[in-house]
Amino acid sequence: MSLTMLMGNGFDMAIGLNVGCKDYLKIYKTYVYGSSSDDIIKKFVSEILDADDWANWSDLEEGLGRLSTKFDDGHSTPQEQAEHFIMCATHLYNHLNTYLSQLNEIFALNSVLDDAKLKDFINSISLFHEHIMDDNIAQLLKAELVRPQVNFLQLSYTPFLDKLIEKSIELMESDQFSASPHYGDITPFRVGEYLHIHGQATPLSTPVMGVDHPEQILNEHIKNNPNVQNTFIKKNHLDMLKRFRRLPGTQNDQILNIIDESSVICIFGSSIGASDTTLWRRIGEWLNGTGKRLVIFGKSKTAVPGEPPINAALLLGQIEQEKEETIQRFIKYADISPLVIQLNPDKITVELEHKLFDFVLTGNRTNETQPATQDTDLDMNNGTESST
Repeated sequence: MSLTMLMGNGFDMAIGLNVGCKDYLKIYKTYVYGSSSDDIIKKFVSEILDADDWANWSDLEEGLGRLSTKFDDGHSTPQEQAEHFIMCATHLYNHLNTYLSQLNEIFALNSVLDDAKLKDFINSISLFHEHIMDDNIAQLLKAELVRPQVNFLQLSYTPFLDKLIEKSIELMESDQFSASPHYGDITPFRVGEYLHIHGQATPLSTPVMGVDHPEQILNEHIKNNPNVQNTFIKKNHLDMLKRFRRLPGTQNDQILNIIDESSVICIFGSSIGASDTTLWRRIGEWLNGTGKRLVIFGKSKTAVPGEPPINAALLLGQIEQEKEETIQRFIKYADISPLVIQLNPDKITVELEHKLFDFVLTGNRTNETQPATQDTDLDMNNGTESST
């Protein structure tokens, strides 16, 4: 049996990284307004990035496509609009890449990866069913996944999950693991692949960001421009990387195969948005198979940690509503019939109150690991191709 962990940006935030969309955009805007950036870039920030609160990265990606109409100022040609859009998108991508690369270095210096945290990580994977409130589903998953092969598909751009996986492999395959009673409470698993779906942040690359298909670019003058599509439509960008034999494009078929061959998929810390429709549809097709189960671990907007609820029944009702909204959002973007879930209600399980991956690799969750300055030598003229 195969378990696939689809890990989003929420995992990085859980272990202490300051990588939330809102937090990053504050830093980016401060950088742009305080630098000698091109007027087009400053207009991009004031008219587009200041237009919304952008709770999630998927909201931002979809929003950039929707607000691409702002590049039509009434006198720019379609070619000029496309060039301006690409300039702004790549400026944002390259700044994000530099910020994350710096953050990676600082976080690595401040992180503490001891045996206790490795044990927490390993058990979070192998005993994830213990974080499911429905006892029947938890027991079914426990019975189905006995020391499974676990694959990790990552939507984030940082390397810290990779490091945790590699250290966990070393521990579980070591002589001391099998010989020492110190590790007797760890439930091991077999690691398969661990891949980044949209690339990593490194000094030599840029993240693969954007929308899922041309219809999500509302500026009719630029939506069919080849350079815009290669820059801002994820599939096109990945196909281009594959053509140049660069990651993560060359891994794309492997990623799809991992999804198809999974027995259970867990989504952790990822907003389910329109900018990854192709991914959700592939998982939706997989979910139609016999015996397939999807578990979504998210975060409740209703429950406030540390504050006792005034009305427990009302709070529970609101959380249940959030769970149902999550299921309906997945159904929408996965393009599956609601009847499939109505007839098989155990196929999708949503948990919004859990302790999965409840550890940090730094001293706090707020963030001591933020680059002190963004006045770095950013290559703002980098083209649409990225290398890893």
